[in-house]
Amino acid sequence: MRFLPWTYGLLSGLCALAGVTAAQDAPAGVNLLRAVPTTLAVSSTVANANLLPEHLVDGKLSTAWNSKTGELVDAWIAVRLPSDVRVQAIRLTAGFVQQKKTGDLFTMNPRIRRVRVSRAGKTLVEHTLDIENRGLQAIPLDQPGGDFEVRVLEVVPGSKPHWRETCVSEIEVIGIPGATGQGKKHTPDVRIGSLDAPPTLTKEQCVRALFPQAKGARTGPDKTDPVITEVLVLPFRPDVVLCSIGQAEKGPDTTTMSVAAVQRAPKPKLLGQPLHLELRTHASPGACVTHDAGVTLEPFPLTRQEIGLLVHARQQHEQPGTTDTTTRSTLHRVGSDGLTENEAVKLSGIGQHISATERRAMLAERETADRLLAQFLATKIGAQFEGRISGVTRSGLFIRLLETGADGFIPASTLG
Repeated sequence: MRFLPWTYGLLSGLCALAGVTAAQDAPAGVNLLRAVPTTLAVSSTVANANLLPEHLVDGKLSTAWNSKTGELVDAWIAVRLPSDVRVQAIRLTAGFVQQKKTGDLFTMNPRIRRVRVSRAGKTLVEHTLDIENRGLQAIPLDQPGGDFEVRVLEVVPGSKPHWRETCVSEIEVIGIPGATGQGKKHTPDVRIGSLDAPPTLTKEQCVRALFPQAKGARTGPDKTDPVITEVLVLPFRPDVVLCSIGQAEKGPDTTTMSVAAVQRAPKPKLLGQPLHLELRTHASPGACVTHDAGVTLEPFPLTRQEIGLLVHARQQHEQPGTTDTTTRSTLHRVGSDGLTENEAVKLSGIGQHISATERRAMLAERETADRLLAQFLATKIGAQFEGRISGVTRSGLFIRLLETGADGFIPASTLG
């Protein structure tokens, strides 16, 4: 079929107009991570409280998530979206965008050159990022909601060769929301290692981890074993929970609280040895005297990179007109070997001991110097020395000898 030139031009114009109309009718995408309920997960995270997975979705290019050290290729970011959304693109930075006075973190850290995007385990596209581009770079998609993964395939080392962590300042998922969660501002649920929530330990699992022979309400199978009075489960890290178990083992007046770190797993594992705290709890109605006690567990920053556990053991003694409360607090590291008391809590006593030792050493040094000078000058009675006046009083002059530094006194009555 042949078309006249003017006919072809008319058809081309109509097609172009239809394309413009279609583009205008297409709904504009939004950041689904803020528009609908979502879950975001990362493969790992570095042990630094200033580089958190939550920084991926805080809207700030000056912050970043860093993987654990050494995880470059195969580091990943995953997103779970409602099934009724339409995903148009995933946008992310190629590295840590921030520039500081101390240097450019974008070029000092590794940058991502190539990634693979998959949905429900099926590869959608491999995409090359511009390692010179500091902005959010789009990976075009046209997919329904579900589980998406962005996996790193290639990185370019930074100018600091010992900085070996995958860095991303921000990620967005652009698309069309469905009916789920519309009209509200959402914040993604951020997890480490999996989009699925880590297994939650039950009170029974905590008891079993600390007391494998527990039976019924006791820590062991015998009727003489301590009775379990309370169980507290405190989520601490994605892989660790803290279990606090109270036992009445020395009569009604005393309770022992056992605190331990337990690894989250289908079969929970006790990390190290439990911390045992003995508390006195007793009431004497006739004497109107009450002894109360309790234990409080509080996460506490040890350093910028590490969170520890602060354990407060409270003892309270009440009687008419007066209440005395004593709290003993200890700070512990929580590691693969369980709870270990932090040396930081002993620094005050260590410092006092060092200061006292230093003062004793200074006094001993002065006494030794004085004795040696006295012994030396005992053989110089009548000799003449050059000296300098170091002090003046009504009763005389203090003189310091230039040669030896010895101090002496000349009474005013001998001065003529």
